[in-house]
Amino acid sequence: MVTGIAVWLGLAKHWYGSVTVASSGETLPCLYGSVASTFSPALYSIVITLIKPQRFDWASVMEEKSKLAFEVQDTAIGTSPEDAALDLELHSAGVAEKAHFKRWLKIASWWAAATFFGHWVIWPLSMYASKYMFGKGFFAAWLVVAIVWLWGTMLIAGFYPIVDGRKQILAIFKSGGKLRKVEKDTPSSRDNEKKVSTVVSTSSGSSSSR
Repeated sequence: MVTGIAVWLGLAKHWYGSVTVASSGETLPCLYGSVASTFSPALYSIVITLIKPQRFDWASVMEEKSKLAFEVQDTAIGTSPEDAALDLELHSAGVAEKAHFKRWLKIASWWAAATFFGHWVIWPLSMYASKYMFGKGFFAAWLVVAIVWLWGTMLIAGFYPIVDGRKQILAIFKSGGKLRKVEKDTPSSRDNEKKVSTVVSTSSGSSSSR
């Protein structure tokens, strides 16, 4: 935001001599300010990462996946038919949910790309290249659409997630951090940790012997 405002007002001052309502409302300062706001985060992310890298150990991700796989294997062996059927049902539900999220990821990605190129490339550059002059009626319609679009975006992206997740948010505030401690200290969680560690150690021992 700071970069965009600096470029916007700086170019208005540079090209038109002063920062006024008229100069800051010109097309080119607004255009370059918007472009700077859009693309500067990519540069800042790289620079900040190089200055202070986190040095994340990606091997830990694979370790967690291995633990989950051993835990599923351990719970599936030696259980009753009802438990085995439940495990199969949960596994099938997880696969279906993953496919569902992957489908919506593709839809969201294509929609985001189309929205970006439509709003930032095709629509404004074609109007700029044709030197189109707004008529009074067209400008009024432009403002109405812009205001409706902004309010819709604010309500959907800003307030709807809060309303939709209000129960989870209230549950987190009410728990006060006690839920994690309770789950950690339950006998079932300790038993599962022992089972996972036993299976992992046994598998490691057999692998090393082979």
